[in-house]
Amino acid sequence: MEWHRIRVTIAIGDPELDSIGTFDAFGNGDEWNGFVTPYFDEEEGKKVAAWTEAAFRKFPEGDRVWWDEDRQIFLLIGSFDESDRPREVSGMTIPAYDRPVYGIGAHEWTWEVA
Repeated sequence: MEWHRIRVTIAIGDPELDSIGTFDAFGNGDEWNGFVTPYFDEEEGKKVAAWTEAAFRKFPEGDRVWWDEDRQIFLLIGSFDESDRPREVSGMTIPAYDRPVYGIGAHEWTWEVA
């Protein structure tokens, strides 16, 4: 599958959060349960992380994402995780892009093409 730029959104039913839950990403047509599986560069991934923090302030049972500068990875604690220990979201390279991309919420969040 060929990678291309996409714009994705995630809605959680809160008008304020839903209005800011749209991000630039990369995709290759892969889906999970009918939802797109986006990959974000570091800059856009940090925007996703900021969105999760805003969501967490309103809904403390939700998922959280943050950037680990020392390790150059994103960390994620999911609401359905059995452990309080964060999972690593490591970067991967894709054709025609010279920086790593990160599958934040890919194969687990209900991302849609915006």
